Amino acid sequence: MASANNFSNIIAKIVIFTVIAISGLAFAQTSSEPKCSFCGIGARPKAKFCTECGRELPKPAKIACPECKSQTLAKANFCTQCGATLKKKNEKCPSCGSENASGNKFCVQCGAAMKAGAVANNQTVSAPADPAKTAAISGSLPISKPAVQPGPDANKTNLSNLANLSRNGDLLMKIGEYEKAAGEYSKAMDIDKASANLMLKLGIANLRIQNLDESMRFFSAAAKANPGMAETYYYMAQVSRWKNETDEELKYLKKALSLRAGYLRAVNDLACNRISDRCYDEAVEIITQNTTENDRLDYPVLMMNQAVALIYRKKYEAAQKLLSAAISKDPKNRLLYYNMGVAVYSQNSFGEALDKFDEALKADPDHVDSIIDKSIILIRMSKYNEAAEILKKALEKNPQSAQLHLNLASCLESTGAREEAAVEAANAATLNRAFILSSFPSGIFIGASYEHDMADDPQLFAKPSATADEAFATGNFYFNRGFFAPALEEFKKAAELKSDFAEAFLKAGTCLGLLNKSKEAEEMLKKCIEMKPEICDAYVNLSRVYVASNETGPALDIIMRGEEKAPGDYRIFYQKGIILRATGKKSEAAKAFEKCISLGPDEEKSQKARKYLMELK
Repeated sequence: MASANNFSNIIAKIVIFTVIAISGLAFAQTSSEPKCSFCGIGARPKAKFCTECGRELPKPAKIACPECKSQTLAKANFCTQCGATLKKKNEKCPSCGSENASGNKFCVQCGAAMKAGAVANNQTVSAPADPAKTAAISGSLPISKPAVQPGPDANKTNLSNLANLSRNGDLLMKIGEYEKAAGEYSKAMDIDKASANLMLKLGIANLRIQNLDESMRFFSAAAKANPGMAETYYYMAQVSRWKNETDEELKYLKKALSLRAGYLRAVNDLACNRISDRCYDEAVEIITQNTTENDRLDYPVLMMNQAVALIYRKKYEAAQKLLSAAISKDPKNRLLYYNMGVAVYSQNSFGEALDKFDEALKADPDHVDSIIDKSIILIRMSKYNEAAEILKKALEKNPQSAQLHLNLASCLESTGAREEAAVEAANAATLNRAFILSSFPSGIFIGASYEHDMADDPQLFAKPSATADEAFATGNFYFNRGFFAPALEEFKKAAELKSDFAEAFLKAGTCLGLLNKSKEAEEMLKKCIEMKPEICDAYVNLSRVYVASNETGPALDIIMRGEEKAPGDYRIFYQKGIILRATGKKSEAAKAFEKCISLGPDEEKSQKARKYLMELK
């Protein structure tokens, strides 16, 4: 009977302890979400970096249990290990008098600055002579005098959030995440509904995902909000072009140019509009009258489109001169070489034309127009097998090109393969009925190609990172959203701008590992360790790189080095357990996992460590 009573008492104590422990955890987990100290946006629980601005978040405060000495979140009321009550000293707010946890920098009720050390010395801090002045400094009004309108801090926070959201959208536009960018701009517009700039950016984001009607709606709203913004009409012209509304496009481009003299993008698109309508002299006039020679040198596409108009006017030598100048400024532009090939071909210089088309294909091996025109020349030079080979390869990637099918049909017919030629001719006619009556080569004209500048105006969006800190913050923005390639470029830039920026090398190495570039990752992470041997993540991430390459020996070696430098970091022991478990050393792995749990009982990795322990036992 006594043993039964003892058993009941033990069970009761276990239940009480469990309730206390759970209540302690519940308090910690239901507390208000953490805020980024830089932008003020709420962060995900357990996140290390702010998901809005990319800054590193402060680590959650912890205190030692007075009974078992284990570390527990400062916000908890009870120890999560033994259930003991966590006694914490409180401080009184000097402004409103409400109780605050010791160590708070600002009052949780009124936001006023706390006076450090007041309660620690068992003294009461008297209220300032002028609470209004204290409130102004801290950015909010005393709780006893609630304001109807947002205080200065609220306005400042809104402006900060607005700037961050707009920049987030710009960064997402940069990597082609247009829908997500539109989402950020929409959030920004909730703060500033009258911003013509945000309306314009929302319109551009919708244009890029081909929501043409929606984009035009935003552009129209932007034009109404700010009638003098030339960029709005430039993008309205782009919508009109996509809708094949040539006259509307012309109207908007002229409007953009009237608002901003020398607007090179508008000049270029206006010239393209005139070329498409075969108004070649007008196109040349638009370029020469609205730009200087230096403008054209700085923006080579203008020279190219001027050359295209001259080719159609059969002024080949003048066109070649312009194209040569443009190539010197933009040597990787396939269309410059392509149009040069067209110019020299038109003067019956077949060999030189072939060279130019080959240059275009070096810049872009899949440029269909260069392949088509090269095949035409090869067929005219009776090099049928060579022509057929490049045409068949091109059709593997471009099976819907009627012109490729037609050229291959002509090539096959010239070699006597009439049945195959008939099939290819039928394919061409199916794809484009205009080719039913075409005869090769007399029915084919090699034409020059003009080009619209489809890149977005860089002046509208966030400027590239100018400092190492800016590049690092931008890299974190991409990294936290899973865009590791653009994140890597920013971290590399940060490391270039600041050669001793260990954290930039750490993040660059981490990205490289995630992108399966093991050797480069190893190099970056080793540099980080050389600069700052105390950075735990460098050892952990380098060991992961080794594990991914099946190099468990070096992985264990580097994590042991990390243990020497950071013997109190739970992450080291978690990773050590992972490596030992993978190598079959179960008892050693279990000890590592137990150490991880003791050092960071509330951490996510400790939860995983507990699962591994159950598996190992």
